[in-house]
Amino acid sequence: MIAQLILKAITLLENIEIYVDGIICDGATTNRCMWKEFGINGTKANLKYYFQHPIYPDRNVYVLSDFVNLFKCIRNRLYNNKHLRVNIIF
Repeated sequence: MIAQLILKAITLLENIEIYVDGIICDGATTNRCMWKEFGINGTKANLKYYFQHPIYPDRNVYVLSDFVNLFKCIRNRLYNNKHLRVNIIF
């Protein structure tokens, strides 16, 4: 659903000559589902951070995660719980 709204918004913006080269959103579940619909993948083996532009096939739309929001979430977690556990997988 959100993916379709994004495509519609890009189309409407491009029609009034506002060029869309990327979108930025936080890592909420709904946004991650949208990324999946666009084929966005952050794994080493299948890294893909863009999708084909809905109007101009020779252009890409890049998808970026709002890392500032991630810092805010970490700060809030530390403030509320006084600890943070990180599992790093290589």
